[in-house]
Amino acid sequence: MTFVRWLAALLVLSAVALTVGPTPTGAAPPRQAAIEVRMVEFAFQPQTVTINVGQAVAWINAGSVTHTTTSTNQTPNDPCCWDVTVQPGFTFERVFNQPGTFTYYCKFHQAQGMTGTIVVQQQATNTPGPTATFTVPAGPTNTPSGPTSTATPATPTSQPAFFILSPTEGQTISGSSVQVQLDVSNLILRPPGTPNRPGEGTFSLFLDNLPEVRTGDRTYTFTNVPVGNHTLRVELRQNDGTPFTPPIQATVNFRTAPPGTGTPPAMVTGVATGVATPTVGLPKTGDGSYPGPGGGPPLWLAALMPIALFALALYTRARRGLA
Repeated sequence: MTFVRWLAALLVLSAVALTVGPTPTGAAPPRQAAIEVRMVEFAFQPQTVTINVGQAVAWINAGSVTHTTTSTNQTPNDPCCWDVTVQPGFTFERVFNQPGTFTYYCKFHQAQGMTGTIVVQQQATNTPGPTATFTVPAGPTNTPSGPTSTATPATPTSQPAFFILSPTEGQTISGSSVQVQLDVSNLILRPPGTPNRPGEGTFSLFLDNLPEVRTGDRTYTFTNVPVGNHTLRVELRQNDGTPFTPPIQATVNFRTAPPGTGTPPAMVTGVATGVATPTVGLPKTGDGSYPGPGGGPPLWLAALMPIALFALALYTRARRGLA
């Protein structure tokens, strides 16, 4: 009878250890909200963020082009690197558990100035809200190198600005259709004729000597464009068509050629096709945090469970044999 009581106590102890786990020595502090960095054509916004140890950065691809967040720096604080491709509409999140300064870039658009910096502080400080909150469509904050023209003025970033994605300066377009692709920052696009409101506007497109085309979209296609050299002027205006003061405009020169003789846009090279889910190097727990040491029951208690079950089975068979 003593053996049965000892065995029952052992089973109960093992079951409690597996279910409850170790008693915490103190309440874990709540995880701070991730700081958002928006990926647009072609910039990280904001370019520099400051966070606390244990806080995460979430890269959100808010544009229409594939980007990467890539770090190859090797430091004593964090010898690990990361290299994640983020498709449009996807988000990649990484927790920083060591203090330091970490630089990163987009592999596809580093030449256009798409770089960023993360400063991780040891002591908890309040991160200013504006560095993580965006209420208007994101856009570039500086002029990247390369042939693409940008709207002026580029600074300050609180002023409306836009970016011509296609066509690019000197590009040869195959065929008679010319698709204009634009992006805008610090402004919400509205249909032409909407009453004027602060922070809103429309595009006015001027191709050669053709009449003005007004649109509230980021894309517009000119058709039946003859073969030859062309000039496209784009201006950002208020909803009723009134120019901003000073004017916000940019011009790009390109040419059209017979079908099959064009060149691709310079600013979208290296863009992957299809949709791929970003791969995170470390598994996450249910609450979105990364697992750490100290979780689960002590190993010696967990190891007793199969031994106790085996002893119980032997005892049961022995009792049945005696009966």
